[in-house]
Amino acid sequence: MVVIVDLYGDGFNPDSPDQVGPMVQRLIAHRDRGVAALASCVEALRQQAGARTPVFCLGYSAGGMVALDYGRSGADVAGIIVCSALLKTAEPGKPTRIEAPVLALQGTQDVVSPMEMIAAVIREMDAAGNDFRFELYGQTHHAFDNPEAGSDPGARLVYSAQSALWAQRAIAGFLAEHGRV
Repeated sequence: MVVIVDLYGDGFNPDSPDQVGPMVQRLIAHRDRGVAALASCVEALRQQAGARTPVFCLGYSAGGMVALDYGRSGADVAGIIVCSALLKTAEPGKPTRIEAPVLALQGTQDVVSPMEMIAAVIREMDAAGNDFRFELYGQTHHAFDNPEAGSDPGARLVYSAQSALWAQRAIAGFLAEHGRV
């Protein structure tokens, strides 16, 4: 069973990058709302699938930020996976401990989550004693898993077939490793 959370609300489905920016900024400004929305969806899923069904959160871009914040909120899930995520450290005063194992898949050329932010999140996770794994893909940009991102290496969003394949394999392995009940 798969559940997709509408983080932007009202079924918003952008058809251009210009439409995404304001919605992402709203999520960043109100990170607690994204966590509440995800928590509601996980609860609804558990009611349908049963309490023993392993639940994983898989977040791309801004969804990755929300998935990590959900984990930091004390979420009881089997694992959290973020891919080409909009990485952020915890908001000041918020917990940093994540009980579930975390897999983060990021590109080294990602201008949305540059290496400095990746390093800051790693430091936070280490300090909190979290069970986490980062995979970094060289010469890889934001949205590397999305063929619609295009192939212009000078663009902000760039598809990489090789990195997308590595990420798919990493996700499958993580799910197999942590999905047992």
